[in-house]
Amino acid sequence: KTTFLKLLMGEYEYRGQIRSSVGFEYFPYPVAHPEASAMEAAKEVIAPFAHWEREMGRLCGRTDEASLAAYGEAMEQYLLHDGYIIEEAIRKEASRLEVKEEALGRPFGTLSCGEQTKVLLAALFLKKNRFLLLDEPTKGLDPFAKEELGAAFQEWTAQGKCLVLVTHDIEFSARYAHRCAFLFDGGIVSQEAPDLFFTTNQFYTTAACKMSRGILDGAVTGEEVIRCASGADR
Repeated sequence: KTTFLKLLMGEYEYRGQIRSSVGFEYFPYPVAHPEASAMEAAKEVIAPFAHWEREMGRLCGRTDEASLAAYGEAMEQYLLHDGYIIEEAIRKEASRLEVKEEALGRPFGTLSCGEQTKVLLAALFLKKNRFLLLDEPTKGLDPFAKEELGAAFQEWTAQGKCLVLVTHDIEFSARYAHRCAFLFDGGIVSQEAPDLFFTTNQFYTTAACKMSRGILDGAVTGEEVIRCASGADR
């Protein structure tokens, strides 16, 4: 599954063509300076804000044509990537994932695995015109954190973001994915909407589907089993 994402990123040789109108972004994203604050790490994931700020500071006050052009270019990129409001945007997306504001001021490397995951995902969502490729995004998250992440994914996709996940987390996929595909022996052997994908798979399916098969056909998640059993769908 990871190989599939790496192919989309252009890191491996392949035959055929991969066509996309936007670039791809891979998670987990490497953080070059884990000693920096989580806020600064998130900003660096989104765009090279620190570089642009240094360039504008270095060129400020110069009046020669080359310096003015370079300053204008740095300022244009800074504005294009919402440089003056990016910290506010990061706080908003991090808060959506229940990351406390004080955590953004701590060194990124001192955050828990779950906090690091949430900060990086919040940052990746704010990257402009990128197709997000997420490799095991629920790894290290407790059930409550997974619900928060799933709710954020639903909001992001409703806003037009496209996400591709590779995961072993069957329950998460059944609950939040719009479409599921099964990779085996180097190819996609099946792909369907989650309800059909999991109800027609004998082994690679949810615990709820296995337990209710033949009794409550069509139930894939625990919530669906409860709803069907209580007669709410009748």
